[in-house]
Amino acid sequence: MKADTAGALTDPALALVQPLRTRLTELENEALAVREELATSQRELQELRATVWDLTRTLDRWREAILAPDATMRQIQALVAGEERRVRNQRRRNP
Repeated sequence: MKADTAGALTDPALALVQPLRTRLTELENEALAVREELATSQRELQELRATVWDLTRTLDRWREAILAPDATMRQIQALVAGEERRVRNQRRRNP
């Protein structure tokens, strides 16, 4: 009788547990995908922050050159051209 009762309880219990195991596996896979996406987003954010920092510094240099009392158009053009070369070279190294 005990064996019959145990068997009668085991089958429904397994029927309940299997969908939970399947869902748990799905959730674990989703969590891994979200973690990968988060890591990618964090890298992109770090790159964007570095770009903003570089651009801010460039603007500061240009503003300083433009507002210098002895500024000439040639000096400003040379500064801008130098920045453009630096950016192009940097892009070649870090595509």
